[in-house]
Amino acid sequence: MPQIEGAQMTKFKFLHFVALFVALLIGFAALAHASFDEGKAAYDRGQGVPEDHAEAIKWYRKAADQGVPQAEYNLGLMYARGQAVAKDNVEALKWLRKAAEHGCAEAQRLLGAMYYLGQGVAKDDVEAAKWLNKATE
Repeated sequence: MPQIEGAQMTKFKFLHFVALFVALLIGFAALAHASFDEGKAAYDRGQGVPEDHAEAIKWYRKAADQGVPQAEYNLGLMYARGQAVAKDNVEALKWLRKAAEHGCAEAQRLLGAMYYLGQGVAKDDVEAAKWLNKATE
């Protein structure tokens, strides 16, 4: 069996490291989406689990903390509606803004409406128009 030495060994170790790093990134992305799927199942009328808004919040938060836009949107929506949490337009706005910045059109529309109506923020027609226009792009 041929021996790997010198520069070839360095290149081999580097490629091995890159492959391991990519595998870890894929694993973390899968975990974030798995957390979102758990929350969605718990919230969406009990698909495979009993309907439980408090459990949905827990899983949405885990996925939202990892940057999953749909989970950020759902968490913001639950704060806006007061589902399983105290109604909190400021907290809703925080999560909706994150989702909107990640390209979630539903969040962009709702964020625009919140600026238009002054819910959780000062009324701002310019900011409202910005988000509503982004939602249509």
